[in-house]
Amino acid sequence: MQIFQGFSPGFERRIHLTKLNPVQLKRVRFLGRLGTIARGIIFALIGVFIVMAAYTANSQQIKGFDSTLTYILQQPYGGFLMAVIALGLISLGLYSLCMSIFFRLKN
Repeated sequence: MQIFQGFSPGFERRIHLTKLNPVQLKRVRFLGRLGTIARGIIFALIGVFIVMAAYTANSQQIKGFDSTLTYILQQPYGGFLMAVIALGLISLGLYSLCMSIFFRLKN
């Protein structure tokens, strides 16, 4: 769901960021989209691990957030994939910081 939310054209319809010019607003929204997509990828992988554990009836296959990141790192091109996911999660953090400073709800 979060992956689709990051790609959707209506991202942040009800959110108004005050004191930002249009260029800054575009950059903040880009950070939000990128971060939401990265978080969605991690949550989707966690969901895959939960489904695999349920299918095999082996609760040892369930992975949390940190185990999922370790799994990504162990894959071919894992360093590159981890760098992309890390940049996405960093952008989510920057987006959250901007939201905490400039956030106002639209009426």
